[in-house]
Amino acid sequence: MLTNAMFGDEQRFVFNDSGEISLHFGSHRSNISNSVAVWGCLSSVSNNGQNILKKIDGRLDTKHYKDMLDHYVVEYCKNYPYIHDHFPVHTSLTIKQFISSKSIYVLCDWPKQSGDLMLLENVWIHMAQTFKDRDIVAFDTDSLWIELSALWKKLCVDGYFSDVIQGMPQRLREVIVKDGNWIRNY
Repeated sequence: MLTNAMFGDEQRFVFNDSGEISLHFGSHRSNISNSVAVWGCLSSVSNNGQNILKKIDGRLDTKHYKDMLDHYVVEYCKNYPYIHDHFPVHTSLTIKQFISSKSIYVLCDWPKQSGDLMLLENVWIHMAQTFKDRDIVAFDTDSLWIELSALWKKLCVDGYFSDVIQGMPQRLREVIVKDGNWIRNY
């Protein structure tokens, strides 16, 4: 079932004075300099994957999130689960009501401390590591967005997302073996 699920998450990428690209950890406010916030969505629903990366202008709020759900998730998640983390925007009353009104099937009992099981958390780490390994740099937000988009497209073409999704059952087995403890990133 989880290999047919749709996973959604957001992340902010930053660059420093040397142009090195990394993940931003910390505040989710919108005025973080030298950064681009993105929302990503992965799916292999019906073997016709929906792998989307969208730039978030400003801060992700319930209006932005509802729009993205409406455009990219609703049609796919009436029969398959949608999985997102417990970020406050995701669990707001407005979003819960929207999800209910659109009959989106959300896997509600997903563990709260599950970054190792959230596929996109691993994708974000993989992307940041790829930028580092290949010495890909950005010195402004436009070039950062271009690099993010280009790598996302390459990962789609290379089958990386399919591999990550198909590996979900193994990830769950590892968590069970480790009695719920953190597992390695993929």
